[in-house]
Amino acid sequence: MSRIIHYIQNDTKLIFRDPILYVMLAVPLIFIALLRFGLPALTKIFPAVEPYSSLLLGTFCLVTAVFPAFIYSFIMLDEKDQDVVTAIRILPVSSMEFILIRLLFITVVSYTFITILIATTGILEWPLVKILLASIPICLTAPVMSLFIVGFARNKIEGATWMKGLNFILFLPALSYFIQGQYEYVLGLIPVYWIFKMFDPGFSVIPYHLNYLIALVYHLVFLAAGIRIYRQRVFP
Repeated sequence: MSRIIHYIQNDTKLIFRDPILYVMLAVPLIFIALLRFGLPALTKIFPAVEPYSSLLLGTFCLVTAVFPAFIYSFIMLDEKDQDVVTAIRILPVSSMEFILIRLLFITVVSYTFITILIATTGILEWPLVKILLASIPICLTAPVMSLFIVGFARNKIEGATWMKGLNFILFLPALSYFIQGQYEYVLGLIPVYWIFKMFDPGFSVIPYHLNYLIALVYHLVFLAAGIRIYRQRVFP
């Protein structure tokens, strides 16, 4: 346990050393303020926006999950550029343990922000247990994105390109709110589609608990694939 705390403390120092990364951690707090106070004001002016409030909440939850992933991706890509990976290999931990420690930190930060976001915005009147459970598959988006970015990008420039591409793919399922008919289910190939459907009160094709299970399992599969890719390409 002390070893985990030690590595997390070191990574925290790396985050707060860079002002840009420091600001990125504050973005979820801005999202909370926007949804809590800005959205009600907006719906009074534009009532047509109100039916999409839950979609906006789901979108902001995913963006909130992405920020810790971006922060850690930049840190790990910087380590790649400086060949810190060679030094990491001599640490008294296995590569798998080192990866899991970092993923734990990303996931916990993401989970905390998402839970607060859903609970405080007042858009969905979900019980606390449902909020705590719903945050699990959403927060897994963070380690999945981070693993794929660092696994495939060779430097920070390529990493930025991967971030843009994954961001585009990440929000494609939002189109399901505007596509009618069976064609929308093609978007179900993207894991976050099922997260968007968790926030869609009009989605009744399958029960909520089955939708939730698909979202969770799908993200766990991609997480396992991401860990495998990361180990093969970063810690061969």
